Amino acid sequence: MTSKPQKRALLTNHARLEQTHALAGLFSAIPRGERQRRIVRYSPPGTREIWTFAEFWSLGADDLTVLLTVLSLVAQPEGKRLTADKATRVLALEGEARQDTLSLATTRRTLTREAGWEWSGKRGRLLIESLERLAHVTLDVERDGIVMSRGQLLARAVRTAHDGPILIAISPYLAQVIDGGRAWARISLEEHRQLTTDTARLLHAWLSSWLRPGHQGKASVTTLLQHVWPDDGQPIPEGTLRRRRHDIRAALREISCLHGWRVGVQDTRGSIRIHRPRDERQRAPHRLRRWQK
Repeated sequence: MTSKPQKRALLTNHARLEQTHALAGLFSAIPRGERQRRIVRYSPPGTREIWTFAEFWSLGADDLTVLLTVLSLVAQPEGKRLTADKATRVLALEGEARQDTLSLATTRRTLTREAGWEWSGKRGRLLIESLERLAHVTLDVERDGIVMSRGQLLARAVRTAHDGPILIAISPYLAQVIDGGRAWARISLEEHRQLTTDTARLLHAWLSSWLRPGHQGKASVTTLLQHVWPDDGQPIPEGTLRRRRHDIRAALREISCLHGWRVGVQDTRGSIRIHRPRDERQRAPHRLRRWQK
């Protein structure tokens, strides 16, 4: 008598990324091997705040995938409440950031599967390196010239075993969207996994933050380019600009192949109309939950 094959767990279908983190430009298309220190400053519209993210190693599309995967899992029943005292210790929180947050116990294999990657020992090592980069990002929130809060983006503890448990805690600002306490961008991981280039993944994440489900907007290739390669103030060679414009157009074609997404042709003013599909499966009211004890 043959045993029935084990049913594979369903992949999570979306992640909620806090709006400021989504729009600040934390992630960019990085040439391989060029991870440098980077400072990202962003002032949320309608506020007197300046959010300063300090990246010890600049973050790329692979780090975006890992963070979205962590956020999707921590919002599930597996996510556990972490008190403000414990969160302060593991995330080096100061000021207003000293709040309850969420933590997650997972494994390399689970994170790899949820990210849509094939498992291998090398992939496991790259995953840990990405968590290391994310854990070395610090955030200062300044209001009227005074630093009101400070802390890490996330913290992780990795066992040395090949597939031993990984313990992850996320910033309270990231955790607050699970409770509905902050504005957030809904990024489809089903769509994210289908995209094959870093440019397309980064552009899709920004478009998902800029456009609400079922809405549309116009943007130029130059504007979209700035959200994949944030301006660092340095002059860009014309050849590099041509290549980047080509990559943006290729990424838009890739995104237009996703179910429901529509990308128009460039008009005489250089703008492209982009339509994001309505998410028929989103059932926000009962999916929001209070902290799990």
